[in-house]
Amino acid sequence: MNVRVYPYGPLASNMYLLESCSGTFLFDPSVYPDNIRDDLPSKIDAIFCTHGHFDHINAVDKWTQLFPEAQVFIHDGDRKCLSEPIYNCSSFFSDKCIYNSSVHSISECALDGIIVEETPGHSPGSICVFYKENGKSVMFTGDTLFKLGVGRSDLPGGSQIELSQSMDIFRKFPADTIVYPGHGPQSTLEFEFKFNPFFN
Repeated sequence: MNVRVYPYGPLASNMYLLESCSGTFLFDPSVYPDNIRDDLPSKIDAIFCTHGHFDHINAVDKWTQLFPEAQVFIHDGDRKCLSEPIYNCSSFFSDKCIYNSSVHSISECALDGIIVEETPGHSPGSICVFYKENGKSVMFTGDTLFKLGVGRSDLPGGSQIELSQSMDIFRKFPADTIVYPGHGPQSTLEFEFKFNPFFN
């Protein structure tokens, strides 16, 4: 298993590429393929949107044009982010973004080794994606969980109550799970359980 990070999406968002025995998966397609031309994979089996804010799905149309066979998964709670700038938050900036990629409900995902957890709070359709291979565990947490923090809950559809409740799901995963967040550096669940104030 290999995880590559591309930390230069809009608002310094992280895009991740997971190469595994189960396939090659892209998480939060925010960086244009042309920007990583020298590091492009030969295939992508699926694209996961941890939520629908523009800084995390900014380049989804470019990726689906390049890899039309890749299924795009997003939670139904954030599906409207594709077509409504107020919900993908691009309307707060100069460009109002609308995306045309065909997407599948995350409930349809049945890929080997992939575990999807619903973690609303930052947005109604926020998810975290867990994967384990050869004893190594990783989790892509979007804007739900950061190193020493959590995502904001004051954007359209956000809820501080739901975000607080979503923190409980992390307790059922191995403490040595590597956390790959939507912004900032990686962490581990063990570190977050000890030092992240939102777990205490």
